[in-house]
Amino acid sequence: MNSRTGGDTPAKTPANTRNAKPASAPPAPEARFDDPHPSVRPTRRWLSILIALLLVTVVGLWMGSGQVGKEPESLPETDRAEQALAPTRVRVDQPRYEVINQVIEVTGKTAPNRAVRLRAAASGTVRELNTEEGELVEADATLIRLDAAERNSRLAEARALERQEELNFFSVEDLTRRGLASRLELTQAKARLQSTRASVKAAREALSDTRVTAPFAGLITSQNIELGDYVSPGAQMLELAEITPTLVTASLSERDLAALGDAEPKAEIELATGERLHGRLRYIAPGADSATNTFPVEITLLTDQRVRLGVTAEVRLTLAPVRALRLSPDQLELNARGELVIKYVDAADQVQQTQVDLVRTSDTAIWVKTQALPADARIITIGGGFTKVGEVVEPVNALARVDR
Repeated sequence: MNSRTGGDTPAKTPANTRNAKPASAPPAPEARFDDPHPSVRPTRRWLSILIALLLVTVVGLWMGSGQVGKEPESLPETDRAEQALAPTRVRVDQPRYEVINQVIEVTGKTAPNRAVRLRAAASGTVRELNTEEGELVEADATLIRLDAAERNSRLAEARALERQEELNFFSVEDLTRRGLASRLELTQAKARLQSTRASVKAAREALSDTRVTAPFAGLITSQNIELGDYVSPGAQMLELAEITPTLVTASLSERDLAALGDAEPKAEIELATGERLHGRLRYIAPGADSATNTFPVEITLLTDQRVRLGVTAEVRLTLAPVRALRLSPDQLELNARGELVIKYVDAADQVQQTQVDLVRTSDTAIWVKTQALPADARIITIGGGFTKVGEVVEPVNALARVDR
């Protein structure tokens, strides 16, 4: 036996293991068909790790800086008290007065001097139509004639009866003078004659009702009938407007009426169609319109040219020159009663306000009247909206800068 003392005896290898196949590697993971980009997954994993490390680093640096839980720096108590007690700074300027013409601006429409609706006074067929819509007609011109055959017959019959009663009256009168007829017979004959004369007058009036004439010269603004139409009494046939002169109708507010007073202002009118005309204020209503609380007015256009009716008109009523305070539009405020006021600083640097009346406006400035502005007042131009009446402020000249 070939053996070594104290040594390990090598294990015998079975004969059938010589030709055995080596052990196979573990099976690869099955591919997932729901992952559209399997190669991108490791990249995304590393990107997430890098972002997490970056966030941890930033938080660590911030905590190490010692700013956690630290109160923000604040002003000392004395400085804050001085800042709270400091008066508000406002920009002021000296009042600037100008002598200007006070202007009242209103919007109205052109209208005829007067207008009527011509209606049928009798029934009948329209046999004659001598006008059309939009035509100018003269006063007393015959515009429409209705069929008058029946009325002519009635007039002829009434005239025949009138002649018969006249002869009868003259005969009875002669007999009465000769004593052959009584006074009663004469009275009855006279009554019959008067009755027939009244019938003749009524027949003439009925015949005249078939003729429609223009009560004044004007423009036919509407026509509701045609030749051959049958009309009944009261049916509207035409509308006639007197356009010489033409008016502009508008309304004035209570404030405008107070500014107008008894003055006779010059009126300048600009129509929406482009014409610029002059006018004269001829009428102010004695009472206000209950719906608008304004006073209707009428302005006569001083022109011979024909003006279309119903055109929008911008009216400027120029009054006598007045001394007015010039301001910027943003300096106006409204008080609790809805009145226009301005704020100013008095001699004690206190904020005051006074009511004003609007005189005139433009794109860049306004002019107002006020009676209660002291001589030493300084108008607040900037910062008035941050102040209250009676508050002590620090006024700054208009040329200086105001830090709000």
